[in-house]
Amino acid sequence: MENRKIVRNNIEKRLSEIYETVPNEYDKDRLLFTTKGSVYFKLDTISDPLNGVVVEYAENIKQASYNCFGDGDCFGVEEMTEEEIYEAVIREIQEAEEEYGQG
Repeated sequence: MENRKIVRNNIEKRLSEIYETVPNEYDKDRLLFTTKGSVYFKLDTISDPLNGVVVEYAENIKQASYNCFGDGDCFGVEEMTEEEIYEAVIREIQEAEEEYGQG
């Protein structure tokens, strides 16, 4: 398994302790999260141009069920440690919740 996928899976496990997971109708193998402010997000990986983990957002559960996600920031696994990526992901989610959330 590629390093970026290992990092993504480890961070997903930690996020599932903080955020609610909801059924991902489009891709049952990927976790879909929601915040109390109703921001829907998931983690994905990208190999080109940056080998990293990206946060993707949907405006609502219907868009998430159709896999209509917008990209957030991408965090390179060769430039950052797993802990740094985790902390950056948390910050980005909190900023998205403040900007787009309803809670």
